[in-house]
Amino acid sequence: MKSLLEKIEMFTEEKDSEYQKFFQKKLEKFGVDSPMELSKEDQKKFYSEIEDEWDKEEDHEEDEDEKKDEEEDE
Repeated sequence: MKSLLEKIEMFTEEKDSEYQKFFQKKLEKFGVDSPMELSKEDQKKFYSEIEDEWDKEEDHEEDEDEKKDEEEDE
């Protein structure tokens, strides 16, 4: 059985990996390899989209996790 610390590390690594994939897709959308290649204006758009869309994705995942927990409790 995994310790609490091991579970937390797995969760963190999983979230980091998901974020990295999300970030890479956004870079591809903007047609660059790095946000530093963007103009100041495009950097603002880029990071604004990252923040808005990642927050929405996180909220959606939390809702799904809560539903699973409720189902398990029944």
